[in-house]
Amino acid sequence: MVCLVHGLGVSHRTFAPLWRLLARAQCPDLPGDDVPALVAALRRAAPPGALLVANSLGAQVAIELAAAEPQRVAGLVLIGPTGDPAQRWFVPQLARLLSCTVTEPAPLVPRVARDYVRWGPRRLLATARSMLDRPVDGLLSGLQAPTVVVRGDRDPICRRGWAERVASAAPRGRLVVVPGAGHAVHWSHPRAVAGLVEELEQELGASAASVPSSAGGADSAVRASAPSVRSRPGPVGAPTGAASTSRRTSSGRSAASRAQTRPPGEWPTRSTGAVSASLAASRSTVSPGRNERP
Repeated sequence: MVCLVHGLGVSHRTFAPLWRLLARAQCPDLPGDDVPALVAALRRAAPPGALLVANSLGAQVAIELAAAEPQRVAGLVLIGPTGDPAQRWFVPQLARLLSCTVTEPAPLVPRVARDYVRWGPRRLLATARSMLDRPVDGLLSGLQAPTVVVRGDRDPICRRGWAERVASAAPRGRLVVVPGAGHAVHWSHPRAVAGLVEELEQELGASAASVPSSAGGADSAVRASAPSVRSRPGPVGAPTGAASTSRRTSSGRSAASRAQTRPPGEWPTRSTGAVSASLAASRSTVSPGRNERP
């Protein structure tokens, strides 16, 4: 099962373009006003053995969960991860966040603004402070799951050096750089991200759809206390272009996407092309707004 993990101040709505491309995925709105509370909420929401696809603060939360309970996380796709120990000052981070209004697609900005209003200033500030106080550099070497770090080359929040560090420190990490994308690559280039998710599922040897929808014992208790999980939204008018990528590869990947191993000081570049049409054909017709897993 794929679980999409949102970032600071936002909700499942910001994953809409990617979500409708994934045949079996859930996207919970996580409660909590600090990182530990969000990690606990993700622990309740994500089924055991989930592939976590997370953006920004959501990536930081996913890293904490994967490092603490590696058996719960089968794989990680980290889009513009936060948690950089060199970026812990509030005012510069706020300035970078505001610059996203220029680097992100115009339709995303009002969605984010509406979600910020829903969160409210008190929760936003408390969570932001917790995010900046909990760098994740010390956790990266303990990640056991294969990890794909995705960074837009126009991302003002996740700097290139930090993205490279996350990918190189994770034992099974690799980096994908998406030209022309900002911080929300899952919104601006959903087909490129969906292709990476599909590729990682193949690397893991099983589709997320093969995870049982119910189980006994402790797993049932986990699901019973899970946060609200939304059904997949209908089509939205977001760009879906493919991407050129820069990555460090690991063994076991398909020949179609295999790149050279990174030489010292370099990240080799190649084009991924478009995601297969079968992904688009797999879109669900579940009506939006139902509080259940697709």
